Amino acid sequence: MKKTTRLLLLLLSAIMMLTAFTACFKKNENGGDATTDPATDGTTNSTEVETNKWGEEVLEHGIPEELSYDGAVINFLIPDVESYYREWTNDAENPSTLDQKVLFRNRDVQEDLDVVFQFTKRGAGEIGDVVSRDALNTRELDIISNCLWEGGDVNLTAYYKNLCDADMTYLNLDQPYWNQSTNEVMRVNDTQYSVTGDINLSMWDRTHVVFFNKTKLPDYVNMTEDAFYDMVANGGFTYDYFYNLVKDIKVDDEDGTFGNNQDFIGLSSIVHTEASDGLFYAWDLNLTQVDTVTDAHTIVTGTSRQKIVDAFDKLINLYESDGTYLQKNSAPGGASGDNTRLFATGHALFIIDIIAHSSADLAAKRDMADGFGIVPLPKYDSNQTEYYTGVNSYANAIYVMDTPNDSEMLSAVLELMAYRSYTEVRPYYIKSVLKARTLSEGASEMFDIIMKGVRFDFIDFFQAGGTDSFIGNLWRYPFQEAMGGKDSAPRFTREEALNKILEGIDEVLYDVRTA
Repeated sequence: MKKTTRLLLLLLSAIMMLTAFTACFKKNENGGDATTDPATDGTTNSTEVETNKWGEEVLEHGIPEELSYDGAVINFLIPDVESYYREWTNDAENPSTLDQKVLFRNRDVQEDLDVVFQFTKRGAGEIGDVVSRDALNTRELDIISNCLWEGGDVNLTAYYKNLCDADMTYLNLDQPYWNQSTNEVMRVNDTQYSVTGDINLSMWDRTHVVFFNKTKLPDYVNMTEDAFYDMVANGGFTYDYFYNLVKDIKVDDEDGTFGNNQDFIGLSSIVHTEASDGLFYAWDLNLTQVDTVTDAHTIVTGTSRQKIVDAFDKLINLYESDGTYLQKNSAPGGASGDNTRLFATGHALFIIDIIAHSSADLAAKRDMADGFGIVPLPKYDSNQTEYYTGVNSYANAIYVMDTPNDSEMLSAVLELMAYRSYTEVRPYYIKSVLKARTLSEGASEMFDIIMKGVRFDFIDFFQAGGTDSFIGNLWRYPFQEAMGGKDSAPRFTREEALNKILEGIDEVLYDVRTA
């Protein structure tokens, strides 16, 4: 019955959209003058793609023009760290242009729907407790933003709204401004409790990529920047290519300090998630598998498990090569880490890193004298058809509280926020912040490839930490041990314990789905 109702609502919404389109335009909803690529004979072609001022495809959000909620208050709970709450709001005395884009988005959504936004901030590790107390007592919260490692606590699931419910009327998760990889791994039997999308700038910040030195690239790769982009776009950027390129690039004047004078290295990174986790997803590996009949999740078996073992050997070979510098003795972030310093001061050809740990980290790269380019992480081999990448677990996901508040209203708020993030916030963030030193057409194509390839595993949204970390046991911790000189391998010895965790998650999800 819910599915039938939802289909009818979507059909009615589509009819309203078509009527509004053929009658008139309320206002320009697409961030600027829309343009259409004409057919060669001057006629309209059904395959034309209409674009806005950013070059993004024009989309329709499906929210009726007359929709109004009479000043209703929407209560958001968001992290109390600027790099994470800035995607929702910013009360800085002198907001940046990006902050203003976010604030203008909020203003427009509030005006269009006649609602009022209120934001409450809480520190890391506190949000889950606040959610529990609210669900059991005050029931005032509506929309939650929380990092993956905390927000996915399965014990919180009972308090979250199923985003596939028919009364989430206007939430269209098939739209490209919602991350489809999230939907794929999170949706089980028409049930989904979290989502990510263009609202989440932190997802972009925490995506793993390969930066390269634009000035020195031709000296070592024997191709121009544009030729390098073409090679990547044509699928040639594989592990073997990358490994053979960097493994012997090392110049050391042996003055006791590596990274000054003429010192130079092929690849720089840091022995945390940056060096390892992104490549796990880039190589199309999986932590868990799901039974298509029972929906039960378990640690991967068979060929998927063997691929992890084989890929682990590749990972170790890459970072044990002479052409790699791996920072091992401090936490990542900022501009002071040796891995960032080597690259930003022109002493490393490549760095594997997330796009931005912080404003200082991004500024160090953006202001480097040589300039930088960005490409996706290398493919596992030439048989892999697409580029993929992973996201650091400190990125935010979105949850909706299952409260007495109007679900239709909350669906309209999120859909319109995501739509306006797509039309104004995200393109400004990419083109005016991240691409400050990578303005070529080839660089734009690389960003599209990278973001299209972001992927997740089911357990990323229910991740146990510490000794129960899935990617930790099967990938990251063994890698760190190997880089410390130990003989190490993926810890499938903990399979029973990890499967027990998955069984518990499935039990909770099943109970919630059938309640």
